[in-house]
Amino acid sequence: EDEDVVKVDEEEEVDVSVKRKTVVVQPLPPPPPKPKPPPKPVETDEQRAARLKKERTEQQPGQLRELREAMRELLRDEHCAPIMLRLASQDAATFRKDESEWPACGGVNGSVRMVPEIDYPCNKGLAMAISLLDPFFEKFSHVSAADMFQMAGAVAVEHCGGPKILFRGGRLDASDPEECAPAAVCEGLARGNPPRAALAQPALAQGVWADGDGGPGDCVSDGRAHA
Repeated sequence: EDEDVVKVDEEEEVDVSVKRKTVVVQPLPPPPPKPKPPPKPVETDEQRAARLKKERTEQQPGQLRELREAMRELLRDEHCAPIMLRLASQDAATFRKDESEWPACGGVNGSVRMVPEIDYPCNKGLAMAISLLDPFFEKFSHVSAADMFQMAGAVAVEHCGGPKILFRGGRLDASDPEECAPAAVCEGLARGNPPRAALAQPALAQGVWADGDGGPGDCVSDGRAHA
């Protein structure tokens, strides 16, 4: 007997075969595209300077504390206290009291790291000192080169048995080679001597300390630092 046929009685047969229907599943429509974020406003030079200053103000104190410890370790491992002290001194020695505007007045502004100043005869050998500090520039990115060089000098004094020098950060860096000290700073020096070393002592005292902030004793201290 046919399995698809059920006998109701002897006279009637009912077909109960199942008719299969094919169901076509339509794919879901793609989701609507996400709206594009509004374009970020272009940061002006003034806004960028303000943002960087805020970041530096917030993060610099902690980085200065970490830098001092890292500098102590560097001086212990590399025995480089003398050249670090000279680096700090040379960056400061370009100060010119006859210039009233920064950075034209020179002084502690990190310019010793740039060409042409680093190539002056009076700065002979300092490229090696700066290369030792290279890893610190990225790690302590909120500390200026000017601050880093002076921190190196302060820690060098401490390393050599001197007092622990209170350090305040916040110095700005010269950023363009045109802001380097003029070559006349080292004019007439054939060897790696400090700026103005060829001048006689009275002229040195008048040229550097005429503003009343120091005296002959300071000249002697500065000379011994270079020695």
